[in-house]
Amino acid sequence: MKKFIYASVIILSFAAYAAYQGGLSQDLSVSIVHSAAPVVVATAPQPTPVLAPTPTPIPAPVQAPQPAPAPTPIPVPVVPTPISAPVPKVVKTPVVAAPPKPVVPAKAPPPPPAPIVPPKPKGMYTDGQYTGSQADAYYGIVQVRVTISGGKISNVAFLQYPNDRNHSISINNYAMPYLISEAISAQNANVDIVSGATDTSQAFQQSLGAALSQAKS
Repeated sequence: MKKFIYASVIILSFAAYAAYQGGLSQDLSVSIVHSAAPVVVATAPQPTPVLAPTPTPIPAPVQAPQPAPAPTPIPVPVVPTPISAPVPKVVKTPVVAAPPKPVVPAKAPPPPPAPIVPPKPKGMYTDGQYTGSQADAYYGIVQVRVTISGGKISNVAFLQYPNDRNHSISINNYAMPYLISEAISAQNANVDIVSGATDTSQAFQQSLGAALSQAKS
């Protein structure tokens, strides 16, 4: 439609222009024929401008509003319904009391066996400590104590011995260890006489013999 209007306007413009040119040529010929007459300058008429018709604006097609897109549905997670397990029924079993057991009288414990006393070996002594009698050693008194362990003489100790003089102390310090060793070795009072200490040796035999007599009884 717009092209058709523009083509019409152009054709009309050319037609007006051609008419205008034809009228101008005729006026010039008349002027030349009447040249003897005073020259009158004719003013060419101003062509009336031909206004092109104003094209009617064609309104742009109004687009219908597009419908808003439908919201995408959000999937809702399906929560499975918990299945409750059946509660088992508790069956109570009746408790049957056991019959009472017969009371059996306790037996009296047997009497403990009498302690067995081992027979005393022949020639052995009873364990313990025994003190002998006092024996005269001329320069003093000799008295001993015997210790019996396991039925045998394990030790002999001097409780008294002559010690009032330096000579007696010197002799007895030599004789007493020897007499004790002899008694333990012989396991009786029959010990050898120590040279230079005869009185002390004899008094030792008497006091030790009395102590061993107590160990044998």
